[in-house]
Amino acid sequence: MRTRSQSRTENPQPQRTHDGPIIVARDLVKIYGSGETEVRALDGISLDIMPAQFTAILGPSGSGKSTLLHALAGLDTVTSGSILLGGKELVGMKDKELTQLRASQVGFIFQAFNLVPTLTAADNIKLPMRLAKKTVDERWFEQITGLLGLTERLHHKPNQLSGGQQQRVAVARTLVSRPDIIVADEPTGNLDSKTGAEVMDILRAAVDELGQTVLMVTHDLHAAARADRALILKDGRISNDIEHASEETLQGLI
Repeated sequence: MRTRSQSRTENPQPQRTHDGPIIVARDLVKIYGSGETEVRALDGISLDIMPAQFTAILGPSGSGKSTLLHALAGLDTVTSGSILLGGKELVGMKDKELTQLRASQVGFIFQAFNLVPTLTAADNIKLPMRLAKKTVDERWFEQITGLLGLTERLHHKPNQLSGGQQQRVAVARTLVSRPDIIVADEPTGNLDSKTGAEVMDILRAAVDELGQTVLMVTHDLHAAARADRALILKDGRISNDIEHASEETLQGLI
């Protein structure tokens, strides 16, 4: 089931240009154990992820969704198959090269905010760039923090911010380095409904306003319905690949 792509807001400051998919995965297999204890976490998955697309990965526990996310982001290896991220083959890549690729091309958003309590919001956002001895683009910084509603909170420390504001700081910290793809692992998992909705607004804006590519694993069907595309996994395989699905449609497929 597919629908025609909906129009997006014009990207005011485009990210890197890609002529084709930003991720190309073919015949991914991930096996844990052997013999009678063998588990196929991924069983021959192939997919393409397009730039400036918001993709949600769903499925029951043990379906392989987190394994797939981690493999596509270069956080875990596969038993066999091919993964191209920005045209670079991840399978067989050395650990040092993988680390460098993740640092330059992938941004991560997790349930934990991991903010430094003694630093202001602005300093938390800029910290990874400074540690990497990279120059922060102040205009880009201002655009991101303005979009996320942080302009008046930049001099506040984490304990002076709400949970939603802290998550916005964590997202801004990811965006400021201009990653090719943002990987979000259950970003609303530990949040109340209001804060969870704020996080989804942020990820949606990252795609629509900033031209980012977002890949998210979630159990939250309401959150998944905000994505452009939903991949539903069962037993290590993609059982459904749906564009612009409603929460009710997803409920009937899980």
